[in-house]
Amino acid sequence: LLLHYADAKKDLTGTVQKLAKFLEVDLTAREADEVSHKCSFQHMKTVEDKMTGMLWGHDESSIMKVGGTLRSGRNGDGISVVTPEMRREWEETVQTELRD
Repeated sequence: LLLHYADAKKDLTGTVQKLAKFLEVDLTAREADEVSHKCSFQHMKTVEDKMTGMLWGHDESSIMKVGGTLRSGRNGDGISVVTPEMRREWEETVQTELRD
């Protein structure tokens, strides 16, 4: 399953339902709405302090800085942190590993 941020931004509930179907999880409309709310950029910004990138079963070190998980919530903003080499590697991986 390949999901795109732009698609989720356009239709978060539809994306949640697509993911649930892929995982073979039955969600009621109310549950899909609740998941969508908790996955919304607005809600995640209110709980960003809980997104530390902590590795379970390891020491207390984090793989992310506090407040560094969520940026702007805009499509295409990742280009500011993705190098051309990273982009090339991503495209290669999509072509070789995620083909239909």
